[in-house]
Amino acid sequence: MKKFADLTERELSMANLLIESMQTEWDPERFHDTHREKIEALIEEKRQGKTIVTDPDAAPRSNVIDLMDALAASVKAAGKPKRTTPAAPKKAPAKKAPVSKVTAKKAPAKPKAVPAKTAARRRAS
Repeated sequence: MKKFADLTERELSMANLLIESMQTEWDPERFHDTHREKIEALIEEKRQGKTIVTDPDAAPRSNVIDLMDALAASVKAAGKPKRTTPAAPKKAPAKKAPVSKVTAKKAPAKPKAVPAKTAARRRAS
């Protein structure tokens, strides 16, 4: 990361231009505290004598998993013997397209290497 002293004049001018382009006049009318408005409405209802009942089921639920419960379930499942199920029938292998005779020609076989001892014996006889 560059230090402030290492910045070039061009980088500084671009940063200033970006900051200036984002500056606007403060207009508090554009912003509303909706949480505060809801709380004030609840307080007003309570002041008028209404009973405020919160529904625990209405609270938003998340998909967060309790790791300890998940671990306990995993350990419990690992301790049980696994059920054996009959194996599923194997599928027949897919048929391959026929190979033309031109591409089916084999490369000429390479001569086998003869071990050095055998070659020496042949020369000696």
